[in-house]
Amino acid sequence: MISGSVFFTAFGWCGVVAGEKGLKRLILPLRSKSRVVTLLAVPTPEKNDLLILAEKIIKAYFRGKKVSLDLPLDCSGFSPFQEDVYAVTRMIPYGRVKTYGEIAREMERPGASRAVGFALGLNPLPLLIPCHRVIREDGRLGGFSSPEGTVMKARLLHLEGVILKNV
Repeated sequence: MISGSVFFTAFGWCGVVAGEKGLKRLILPLRSKSRVVTLLAVPTPEKNDLLILAEKIIKAYFRGKKVSLDLPLDCSGFSPFQEDVYAVTRMIPYGRVKTYGEIAREMERPGASRAVGFALGLNPLPLLIPCHRVIREDGRLGGFSSPEGTVMKARLLHLEGVILKNV
C-alpha cells in the first residue's frame, strides 16, 4: 500500500511517499503546500510508522541537526546502474562532497561521470540519496533536479557547513 505525508519544515513544505518496501519519493521543501500535494501524487495520504519517522528526521535535518538519513528505501524500478550510483552516493557523509567523476571511479566506471549525473537527475529521493553532495570536477555545483534547482542544492550544502569556492 502506498501512503504519503505532507509536512512543514524550517525550509518549507515537504512530502514523502512510502511503499511496502520503504520510502519511494521525497519532495524537497517548497513554499506552497498545494504544490507539494500535487507533486506527491498520493490519492489518500495516510501516515504509517515509517512516514512518521521520516518526517521527524527530515524536520530535524532542516533545523540544522546532523541526523542519520539511513531510512529504508524502496528501490524497485531502478536500473542496476542507478542502484550502483545511489549506493555510492548514500555513502557520502554529512558535510562532505564528491564529484560526479569520483562517484564514477568508485563504481569502477571512470568514464561515466555524465551518466552518473543523469542517474542523479532521476533520483526520486533527494536528501535520502544525497545527490546534493555531488558536484562538478571544477568545484561548481552542477545540476539539481529539485523544483528550486541549484538554489536548493546550495542551501542544503550550506546547512551542512559546505562552502564551495567556485559557486
